[in-house]
Amino acid sequence: CEYEVTNGTLTIRGTGSNGNVGTWDTDTLPWKDNFLTNVVIDNSIKDLGYLGFWSIESQNPIIVPSSVTIIGSHAFYSTPTTEIILPNTITSIEKEAFAWSRINQITIPNSVEIIDGGMVTTKEQSQKAGGGNPR
Repeated sequence: CEYEVTNGTLTIRGTGSNGNVGTWDTDTLPWKDNFLTNVVIDNSIKDLGYLGFWSIESQNPIIVPSSVTIIGSHAFYSTPTTEIILPNTITSIEKEAFAWSRINQITIPNSVEIIDGGMVTTKEQSQKAGGGNPR
């Protein structure tokens, strides 16, 4: 997977998974020290991996493309972005996918078959995570 930041837009390209950033060291994140206005996820990405969007802050909503079927563990962990739009192709949301994020509201598509424990972290987040699939 490759990450490119140009004029405030982070573009994520690759085949299959956006990979596991897999580090808790924010100094090594590809988007560190970049003011982002947009995040573009290429249609070739099939799943969003471990810490794949950790601490990404975008002024605009992050729109997950319809090519994505899995949101991995901790994918949006500690993401300051307040809006993420999920397609009806998501079938699985793994452990703590949105933990400690600032998401105001997220709609869980009816296509979701599996939600691993602890999708969100706080009671407030849990109450806001309503949507089409009450699980």
